[in-house]
Amino acid sequence: MLIRQKYILLILVLFLVQIVRAQSTQLHGQAMGASPYYDFSNSGTTSKNNGPECAFDGDENTYYAASRQSMGWVGLDLGAPHVITKIGVLPRSTSSSNTNMLLGVLEGANDPTFIDAIPLYVIQESPIKDFVTYYKIEVSRGVRYVRYVGPDKARSAIAELSFYGYRGAGDDSRFYQVTNLPTVSIHVQDDKVPQTKKQDFNARIFLTCDQGTLVQEWPIKVRVRGNFSASHENKPYRFKIDDGKSHRLFKGSKKYESLAKAKKWTLINNFGDKTLIRNNVAYEVSHRVGMKFSPYCRNVDLLLNGEYRGTYQLTDWVGIDPNRIDITEMMPTDTEGELLTGGYLFEMNGYASQDPVNFTSSHGNPVTVHSPEDGEIAPEQFNYITSYFNEMEDRLFGQNYTHPSLGYRTHLDLESFLKYFLANEFSGNTDMFWQVYMWKERMDPLIYTGPVWDNDLSLDNDYNVYPGNERDEWTYKVRCAGRWKNVMDRVLSDPAAWEQLRSIWAELRDAGRFEPEDIAGYVDSLRAEVNASQRLNFIRWPYLLQKVHCNPKVWGTWDAEVDVVRDYVAGRVLWMDKKLGYNQPIFADGAYQVATARELAAVSRLVAAGESDINIVLKADIDMAQEEGFQPIGNLDNQLSGTFDGKGYTIRNLSIEGSNFVGLFGVASNGAKFSNVLIDSSCTVKGTKYVGGLVGAARGTGIEVQNCGFGGTASSKDIYCGGLIGAAPSSTVKMTNCYNTGNVQGKGQAGALIGFAKRATILNSYNIGTCTDNGNEYAMANATTLEIDNCYDLLPGAGIQVDDSQVGGGELCWLLNGEAIGTWRQNLWGNAQGLAVDKWPVPFSSHAKVYSGKDGLFTNTNPNIAKYRYYMWVVESLTDGSTAQISEFDLLDQDGEEVSKLSVIKGICQYYNGESWTNLSDNKTSTKWCGRFEDTAYFIFDAKAAINATGYRLYTANDTQNNPGRNPNKWKLYGSVTSITDPNDVRWKLIDEREGDDLLGPTNYTPYDFYFEGVSVDIADIPEDKTDNVSDKQQQIYDLQGRPVQHPIRGIYIKNGKKIYIK
Repeated sequence: MLIRQKYILLILVLFLVQIVRAQSTQLHGQAMGASPYYDFSNSGTTSKNNGPECAFDGDENTYYAASRQSMGWVGLDLGAPHVITKIGVLPRSTSSSNTNMLLGVLEGANDPTFIDAIPLYVIQESPIKDFVTYYKIEVSRGVRYVRYVGPDKARSAIAELSFYGYRGAGDDSRFYQVTNLPTVSIHVQDDKVPQTKKQDFNARIFLTCDQGTLVQEWPIKVRVRGNFSASHENKPYRFKIDDGKSHRLFKGSKKYESLAKAKKWTLINNFGDKTLIRNNVAYEVSHRVGMKFSPYCRNVDLLLNGEYRGTYQLTDWVGIDPNRIDITEMMPTDTEGELLTGGYLFEMNGYASQDPVNFTSSHGNPVTVHSPEDGEIAPEQFNYITSYFNEMEDRLFGQNYTHPSLGYRTHLDLESFLKYFLANEFSGNTDMFWQVYMWKERMDPLIYTGPVWDNDLSLDNDYNVYPGNERDEWTYKVRCAGRWKNVMDRVLSDPAAWEQLRSIWAELRDAGRFEPEDIAGYVDSLRAEVNASQRLNFIRWPYLLQKVHCNPKVWGTWDAEVDVVRDYVAGRVLWMDKKLGYNQPIFADGAYQVATARELAAVSRLVAAGESDINIVLKADIDMAQEEGFQPIGNLDNQLSGTFDGKGYTIRNLSIEGSNFVGLFGVASNGAKFSNVLIDSSCTVKGTKYVGGLVGAARGTGIEVQNCGFGGTASSKDIYCGGLIGAAPSSTVKMTNCYNTGNVQGKGQAGALIGFAKRATILNSYNIGTCTDNGNEYAMANATTLEIDNCYDLLPGAGIQVDDSQVGGGELCWLLNGEAIGTWRQNLWGNAQGLAVDKWPVPFSSHAKVYSGKDGLFTNTNPNIAKYRYYMWVVESLTDGSTAQISEFDLLDQDGEEVSKLSVIKGICQYYNGESWTNLSDNKTSTKWCGRFEDTAYFIFDAKAAINATGYRLYTANDTQNNPGRNPNKWKLYGSVTSITDPNDVRWKLIDEREGDDLLGPTNYTPYDFYFEGVSVDIADIPEDKTDNVSDKQQQIYDLQGRPVQHPIRGIYIKNGKKIYIK
């Protein structure tokens, strides 16, 4: 048994030895090479000397040389596939022969034309002169044909070439990568080199990545692409995979796999960009901005016909594709109706006149139409997109260009346009308006912009703008095609567009997408990835120390070139912050417009720096939770003397603890006015003295506070603490329509609304919170002179005492208004969009009015609204764009429930297929009315009987979140007792009208309720009573509150259950 084991072991060892010998065996075959050949001694072409056999004759004194200076080659036909394991090269014996082999390529194929060649090795260091240099080959596929392709202008000269390996087909488990970057190798049929973008060449492409473990190869058609970039020696290319299928590049690679599954792709050269990464950075910026399509981009090493061509960027081709520009691809027969409306892909292009399908717009902008393309586009299609683009420009340059329904926003998607602008301005791309891709989808009225493209002059690489971060002006003004600069000027002059631009940048910054260190770190990651490849690139293209194209300077090293980009992007974040006022309130209409906690903190710093006589307006609720270290606005040295208007918004999570003069505002002085804000229960203000939820201390005369509330906690360790004002010991204060529901604690001179004032007047206000002064319960205010009128408190003393039922039931609200409809509001019941019941009255118009109802109860329903059977809803404008949509319209009865029998009987509007106005009353939120909107849309509803409607409910549609501009933002509702189908009939009576961009939110399938408020009854709809007044119960007359009236005067009454009018 032991002898048998030894025998088997001996056989195994001998077998392994044979394998090793086989792998190290020098291979022989038929010499082959590019002809004619070149004789250096005669400086001329020869067909006999210096042929391919000279590279395999074992004589170091002979050599092979090709007559052609570039892409010459010499190799062997091995007769059968062999796995190559080693290759030896001996340079020709001259002074520079070894350096002339640097970047030479060794490759193998199984087709004698080398159309299917794969790279085996690229010589990255000059071989040792007069010695054979051997290269270990780690490619597992067997090849029959092997060759050496010399670098540019070296004639492939070589003294000796030897290949080693073993016979066999091998496998596809391992391939060669030139560097850590993916390798792309293209072989064109007959070794053609594409020189023009007008001709496609048959070729084959080979791609490998992930240390050579992932490979793809297909037949392709390849051509030159680009305009100015195509004039360079290292040309850009476009290729189309020609196997009839679409593919993801590097499929299966976590790092390199493309998003798009497509046929057409682009290889971008980097002649003017010596960092080789500016496009990568620009596309990353585009991605961070959130553009719909940001091109895929990966650096690769490119080989063409066996010659090393340098570091390229493999990117998406800009075209129609589900993962690129996802629009309908038109057919030549799509020439009328909805089919004619899209999709179109076009480009505002400085080179448009060179393209086969182009036009110049009515405002002088050159446009190339890419799809439908030349040879397929029908005249009707060309005329349609030309006319539509002109109409967009006409609206932009028209008198009403800022109008949401009459201006350009009905044709131009402002969000994508502004994001395109923002991404390019961040990158400082001076070519941003030399070519602008745009598209229009079928049945969509908007023209969209993107992607960003052509960024070799961006990121401080153009002497016209360098150094970009030291300029104050926008980059787009430097260069443009046609009159595109005028287009951008016009858009930025639209206040809505400017505010949207600022909002986009603020959202990106708040989301952490543009932190200086982070985006600079991204540049450093590219530096590490491209480093090995860039060294070879600048051997192949030795212009690193030359100023090319628009380079502002020669930086001397590649690292120094990358440093320019890194420093630029880090600094550009702060430049954009300043340019767009990030965390800085915009000054407009004479006031600082504050929408965030950071902006409020910025206002505080402005006042502290001496700008104290200012006006401040809130634009949104302010959450101070993340604003640590907030300092009160105004101090003893710089006292606020301007105005603050909260616009009904709420301050939340304000937490301040200090010594003296503590509050949202520290110190206010002569003439300061505060209005329309709630500091809610989440807020805490603490100090030693002069502590107030709104103002710590007020000084001087003319201090006014109106429509303000405090619900938090204010406490002082010493004297002077108030819910709204801590103290105004030498001032006069007038406070109107204010309230406290919070907790005020002091050690002397504490008050629910004012801690102490020399002279205080408080009107129409109340306190239901707590206020303790050294443990004693105090009421609203302390003052040397205190005047109180129509004020209420749960405790007896300073005001009229009320109880909890009066506070919650609406009576306090009614009393504060002086038994009329005034400033005070209170939601006595909730509504569909989640607006909660108010526990107490508030002086904010966003809440419901309170009316006196029957049996001493109070209600949000106006008892004086007439009953109508027919209702007409008239939409007059949209939030944005020119497409409108709503899912459902419902009337609400006296219980706030939807009127079940309501139906829509007529619509005067446009609509898309399947999205008619009939869907508005089908009780299905899954359907909707959706259509092109022009000026006005009318909808007439029948309730089947006269009803006492209290309001109506609108449901947003299925995709409103993505298309919030489709929400109506201005409308009117009319009523009629008789059937009227003419919307202009004077018998329609106005019931309600609304206007505002925040009426309907950017949410899907969401109900929004609108209650009728303060609408008078129109006597034209009520029959005149011509009978004598009688005391018969059947003929009894009642007022609108249901009370009997014995001697009615002129007015509206109820008789026999119906409204009548008595003259």
